[in-house]
Formats: sequence, C-alpha cells, structure tokens
Amino acid sequence: TARNLPPRQYVAQMCFSWATFLTSLLWVALFANEVVGAMQLLGVIIGLKPMAAGITLLAWGNCVDNVFGLLGLAKAGEYRVAITGIYAGPMFNVLFGNGSILLMSAMLNGGRTAFMMTP
Repeated sequence: TARNLPPRQYVAQMCFSWATFLTSLLWVALFANEVVGAMQLLGVIIGLKPMAAGITLLAWGNCVDNVFGLLGLAKAGEYRVAITGIYAGPMFNVLFGNGSILLMSAMLNGGRTAFMMTP
C-alpha cells in the first residue's frame, strides 16, 4: 500500500476475531461441563439412576429454548402459533429423532432392529 492509504485488510483484527471466537467456544464448553457435573450430582442426591437422570435432564434442557421462543410469540400476540409450537416441537423431536435412529439401525441390520419399549 501507499504510505498515505491504510492497508486493505487488518491481520491483527482477523487474529483477534478468531481468538475471540475460540475463547467463546472454550467458555461454552467449560460452562456445559459444569452444568453436566451439577446435574449428575443432583441425580445422585435425588437417587435417580444415571440413565433416567440423563434422559430427564436432557429433555428439560432440550425444552428451554422452546420456552423462551414460545413466550416471545405469546407476548407478540401470536397465541395460535405458540400453542401449536407447544405440541409440534416436542412431537417432531420424538418422531424424527427416534424414527431416524430406528431407520438407520434397520438399514444396518438388514431390515430388522431390536427396539425395547420398556426399561
């Protein structure tokens, strides 16, 4: 570049942006690890089996974002959309999640899969 013109791309700014992004990922990982540890401790205190505690707490964590989204829709006056989302969101998660897992399992096992309905 010429002496009187600024450079077109700032390398220091790009490095700072990437360092900030990676640091935020590390903070999210640290926070998630602490939350998982706290939930494991809560399961031990309550006396839940690790599998039951994991499924229950995972389900609660999976619904938190839906709660805030649906509250925003309800506050905006979109009650019908919010009520539809209350039922459609979890139903989609269960049907699509379990269905895709069972489909992949059946494809890998020649068309049959063992699916235990009771614990």
